[in-house]
Amino acid sequence: MYLAELDISKPEVNPAARFTNLADLLNIVMPALFGGAGLIFFITLLIGAITIMTAAGNAEKVQKGKKRITFSIGGLIMVIASYLIVKLVEIIFGVDLPL
Repeated sequence: MYLAELDISKPEVNPAARFTNLADLLNIVMPALFGGAGLIFFITLLIGAITIMTAAGNAEKVQKGKKRITFSIGGLIMVIASYLIVKLVEIIFGVDLPL
């Protein structure tokens, strides 16, 4: 049996070779996570608004919709705050994190 010799340390052959450390992986994953957080914010905000619109005077449903909108905005604020904290750390330590 003859097998071809193949160097799997090259990124073209082995996609996992592109990630030499955790920071490389995070630099690829983080923008997708921020986009996902924005999508989740929009969906939960929309569900809260629809809940309020379809409440038909039911105070419990209106309260539930308001709570959902409040939590949605709070989640978005936490995501934005985490991004700003990372940027602040970049400035303090003089590093460049491509987020």
